[in-house]
Amino acid sequence: MKKSMMFLVFCAIGLMVFLSSCSTNTNVTPVATTETASETSVMSTTTTETMSDTNEHIHSFGEWVTTKEPTCTETGEKERYCSCGEKQTQTIAAQGHSFGAWNTIKKATCTEEGVQERVCSCGAKETSAIPMIDHHYVNYVCDVCGKVNASEGLEYSLKNNTYIVTGRGSCNDSTLVIPNEHNGKPVTAIGKDAFRGNSFVNLFIPDSITSIEYGAFSHSWNLKSVTIPASVTHLGDYIFDFCQKLEKATFMGSVDSFGQGMFYGCKALKEITLPSGITTIGDSAFLFCERLTSVTIPEGVQFIDSFAFCDCKNLSTIKFPSSLIKIDGYAFNGCNKLNTIWFQGNRSQWSKIAIDSDGNSPLIKANIKFN
Repeated sequence: MKKSMMFLVFCAIGLMVFLSSCSTNTNVTPVATTETASETSVMSTTTTETMSDTNEHIHSFGEWVTTKEPTCTETGEKERYCSCGEKQTQTIAAQGHSFGAWNTIKKATCTEEGVQERVCSCGAKETSAIPMIDHHYVNYVCDVCGKVNASEGLEYSLKNNTYIVTGRGSCNDSTLVIPNEHNGKPVTAIGKDAFRGNSFVNLFIPDSITSIEYGAFSHSWNLKSVTIPASVTHLGDYIFDFCQKLEKATFMGSVDSFGQGMFYGCKALKEITLPSGITTIGDSAFLFCERLTSVTIPEGVQFIDSFAFCDCKNLSTIKFPSSLIKIDGYAFNGCNKLNTIWFQGNRSQWSKIAIDSDGNSPLIKANIKFN
């Protein structure tokens, strides 16, 4: 009996389990159906959106209209509209300056750059440097800035913050041009024997030079002419002795002395302009100047030393100043063509001049004319 009851209980439990399982399967199917309906809904939505895109408004913009003009430096702006009222804007690039022709504000020189300027229609200005120009040399000197186109390679010594030219160094120029400055300092003197025995043909001395020392150009065989500027106030002895091709010498200013042997042995010398300010023509100053034909002694000279014009074989005319006091022996020895003397004083003054008769017979015999 118990076993029968037990069997029925188990059967009842089994039936309940079975029924429960069937109930669960029935609930799943409606879920699947619901998902399918959802998918159908999504497709419907997509279809609606596609239809919406197909009917969307396409803008049709008109012509661009400038609302702000661009300038040289600032951008402009333009805009355009669609019939629906939609607006587009766009930036217009700045135009950049439009400059006119260059105008010179300051001319360039050989020492300074110049300045030029040009102007835009908007008023903006642009400036630019004009490069320096070359020196314009006239007789070795720039007529703009005064720079001397000097020989290079010369030797110098520094004294009292100025330079003295002491030698030719590596310079081989046929025209020797002394500079007016070196290393930013003035060149004021030509030293003792600085160019003795050199072969240059022409010589230029700038107006920075104040002193020419003993023998500076002695034995410069090929030198043909020389001009001593007015700046030179001191001359040493024997500066041009035995410059045998020297034909012309000119002194532009006043010096403190005209010493011994200045043109000793200058056989080709034909023309001489003596400096003012001197009181003495030194010993042997023109000894053996065989081609010299006439000389004017400047006013202020008081003494003519021995052998000053000795053996000037072609000297025919000489002019003496009224300031003359004494003529030493042999001053005119060998001047056998001397026939005319012009004296700037009167006969009485001439008679007071102390003339040493030794070796001066050509002078004593010459015809004297008074001013």
